[in-house]
Amino acid sequence: MPDNNICPRMLEVSRAHDGASVIAVLPVPDEQVHRFGIIDGAPVEGEDGVWKVNSLVEKPALEDAPSNLSAFGRYLLSARVMELLADAKPTVGGEIQLTDALDAVLAEEEMYAVVISDEDGFDTGTVETWLDTNNKLYARKNG
Repeated sequence: MPDNNICPRMLEVSRAHDGASVIAVLPVPDEQVHRFGIIDGAPVEGEDGVWKVNSLVEKPALEDAPSNLSAFGRYLLSARVMELLADAKPTVGGEIQLTDALDAVLAEEEMYAVVISDEDGFDTGTVETWLDTNNKLYARKNG
């Protein structure tokens, strides 16, 4: 059972790095990398499960992916990210991508990532993964 400490952990990391933006990331299998925003970065020495983010790429081909760490739906972001989104234009898939704004803000600010476990993050991007997520959550609630 997950411990639901993701957001407090993200806040702790942000405070430790002068209020930097922090995102949750989840390792994904190689065959699914193309479905997600993927980070490029490096582990922060002495901080278990924390990465300093250097860049992000939205839905890369596996051969272009800098890692298998996908941005996974929990964000603690600076106001600058929202300013960049206000002027964003559609890119991958004809959509405005949060990943693009996150990557753009890296030219001005630092960003960190907290690696979460499979038990803490769920993929709901396809009908199959949405159904699987709902079944897992139902099982948690009802034993």
